[in-house]
Amino acid sequence: MEKETRQKRPRYQVILLRTGKYTLHTIKWLFIAGLFAGLLGAGAAFGYVSALIKDDPIRSKETMMAQMQDDALTGFVYFRDDTVVGQLRTEEDRRMAGLKDIPKPVLDAVLAIEDNDFYQHHGVDIKGTLRAVIQKLLNEDVQTGGSTITQQVARRVFLTLDKADSRKAKEILLAMRMERLMSKDEILLAYLNKIPYGNGSSGYNLYGIKAAAKGIFNIDDLSKLNIAQAAYLAGVPQQPSNFSAFTSKGEVDGAAFKRAVQRQQLVLKRMLEEGKINEQQYQEALQFDLKGSLAERVKKAYSTYPFLMIEVEKEAAKA
Repeated sequence: MEKETRQKRPRYQVILLRTGKYTLHTIKWLFIAGLFAGLLGAGAAFGYVSALIKDDPIRSKETMMAQMQDDALTGFVYFRDDTVVGQLRTEEDRRMAGLKDIPKPVLDAVLAIEDNDFYQHHGVDIKGTLRAVIQKLLNEDVQTGGSTITQQVARRVFLTLDKADSRKAKEILLAMRMERLMSKDEILLAYLNKIPYGNGSSGYNLYGIKAAAKGIFNIDDLSKLNIAQAAYLAGVPQQPSNFSAFTSKGEVDGAAFKRAVQRQQLVLKRMLEEGKINEQQYQEALQFDLKGSLAERVKKAYSTYPFLMIEVEKEAAKA
């Protein structure tokens, strides 16, 4: 009787053992179910993305570089003494710049406001993308976008500007491919030469930092841009139509200029926070008379000698 009593476990120990056994069993099956659901979800996501990008070609570095450098530059006609006769008729002003032509304040301003981690990421900013998704889901007033400079080049040069899921998926994968095949400097230069800057003082649509400096501040040499002007130009591409100081007729748009200045102040603040400028430079840039430095309104270049320009265009068409 004693022996039998000693072999019996107390009731609470039996309950604990059974509970522990059931708990381990439950955890094991929950883990298996979770793993299966994860694999199923990953497979579904892979299939969905594959369907979105199935029509997008795989581009070589040579193809991408050729397309990035292929641009219809603005054409000018000159007299023998190098005096400008006029500009060939177009509503766009596109001018290419080399990276060595672009001063450090311009590069610092662009990176500070557009993609501060440009030289660290691999084409996609995961944190920025997640932040943008959350802001969109919550319908927040301030939405930061999340696209890197590489993604912006991919979208503007190779893809469309629509907001479909297929375009976004192609953009992300193409940006990652660009980062593998191209240098950071090549990508940054493509951005600075391709991005739109709104209208200039002649009413032309400006494309590229060189055309923007000329059309907005009448500056040909980019090294002549000061910090205030560099920050102003860096802020415009986010919404060129909203921040364009000039109308399509070359007239100053006061309301848009005011918005552009507010954007410029944000760029300067970011530059200060990132150590690109010091407090004195920051204050001097804030005090700079931006409006006084705007280019004066000019007639479109082909309007000075219209008949001569028409004849030149006819001859050019025959060539």
